[in-house]
Amino acid sequence: MLGITTALLAGAALSLGGEATPIAAPAPEPLAAAPDEEIPSSRAGPPPHLEPPPEPREGMEGAAADAQRVISSVVKKSQGPIQSCLEKALINQPTLNGRVSIGWSIVAGRVTQASVVSNDTGDDALAACMSGAVRTFRFPETLTAEVAEFPWVLSGG
Repeated sequence: MLGITTALLAGAALSLGGEATPIAAPAPEPLAAAPDEEIPSSRAGPPPHLEPPPEPREGMEGAAADAQRVISSVVKKSQGPIQSCLEKALINQPTLNGRVSIGWSIVAGRVTQASVVSNDTGDDALAACMSGAVRTFRFPETLTAEVAEFPWVLSGG
């Protein structure tokens, strides 16, 4: 059994055109136990119990809210490479748990840089794989932004 949660952290900053705009999102709720099932192939997309990224917080307006919606949508649709990293890690550590947070830069729709912000899983190879997976994400060409921290909360069997 594997659960994954994605969410922008409260207090993280999204920067558009050089202006930092605070982003607040609720902390991920604890994962409910998912039924015992085989993890689907990464080619089949994310597992059915993958929680979607949060919508922009109340009161967030304009470009920052639009950018957060776009980023959340792309991350939600692009979970295949992240799922592949997790499947590889679970082979050696079937009870893998923790959170991996990645920060990245988007310039004209392309991720130009991605790095591990925090990793409490104890699996550096997983974090490096996830950072590399984020580099494959593609956003609309009109988007240029900095994602200070985007966490994936993992819970293995």
